[in-house]
Amino acid sequence: MTEFILPATLHLFEPLNIILMLAGLTGGIIIGALPGLSATMGVALMVPATFAMNPTSGLIMLGAIYAGAIYGGANSAILICTPGTPSSVATTFDGWPLCQKGRADLGLYTSLLSSAFGGIVGTLFLLCLGGSLARFALQFGGPESFWLCLFGLSTIAVMTPDNMGKGIVSGAVGILVSTIGLDPNTGAPRFTFGTYDLLQGVSVIPCMIGLFSFSQVLYLIGTDKSFIAEYHPHKGAFGKVFRYLAAHCKTILVRSSVLGTWIGMLPGAGGEIASIISYNESKRWDKDPSRYGKGSLEGVAASESANNAVIGGS
Repeated sequence: MTEFILPATLHLFEPLNIILMLAGLTGGIIIGALPGLSATMGVALMVPATFAMNPTSGLIMLGAIYAGAIYGGANSAILICTPGTPSSVATTFDGWPLCQKGRADLGLYTSLLSSAFGGIVGTLFLLCLGGSLARFALQFGGPESFWLCLFGLSTIAVMTPDNMGKGIVSGAVGILVSTIGLDPNTGAPRFTFGTYDLLQGVSVIPCMIGLFSFSQVLYLIGTDKSFIAEYHPHKGAFGKVFRYLAAHCKTILVRSSVLGTWIGMLPGAGGEIASIISYNESKRWDKDPSRYGKGSLEGVAASESANNAVIGGS
């Protein structure tokens, strides 16, 4: 694949492709910031528009929409505690506390820089190891999927150390919800109660809106404040965040980006799994894990670099 890198790079600087790239990124960020609209949905809606384009321009626009939507989900996750896309669920853990403290700008800049870093790492893996990663993904079978699921469930223990019972109950409810629909092995309907709409199971988007958006709407309605938190602007916030990430979060960014790329290439896995696992691993290896969930920039960086690195892997 390496012999095509230079011709592909030249295509990126064509005026039409630059316009399509900017339009795709803008549209993707808007789609990602709106709860209920996922990155996959945004790409699917724009596929018909690419039929009149040449393949290069079409792929550039669709790729820009996908990348923009994954990043855009962090904006609503930080500002209103409602992930715009499933990939931004873990971003709410520290992004929302930052917003409540009036430091939303620090969270947004951390999301922007971490997303850019994760996207670049994922792209480098795609360019240099695309064939090897694809061959590895084809060898990923039932036993590997089982251990991946078991590893995902084990993260509950680390993410809820203060209230293990609550974490176990939440995980059990999640497993129960996932059993609704057709059995993948026998095709028999499970817990559908004769309702046709439940044959396909409960998808991530409606479940996420019900768990995050609706409860947050009720919370905001019930408060007597005219705003979520008083905003305290930080002079030179962008540079401050950049220096902090460069000094204290190098390991977190690299680890989360590699994890995101690896999880992104696995069949059936996605940004939500990558971000939660990367957040969990960053918390587990941190010298002071107690700061996570209270407005830590490390938590936002781990989640956003992982879910953006998924793009290259997927």
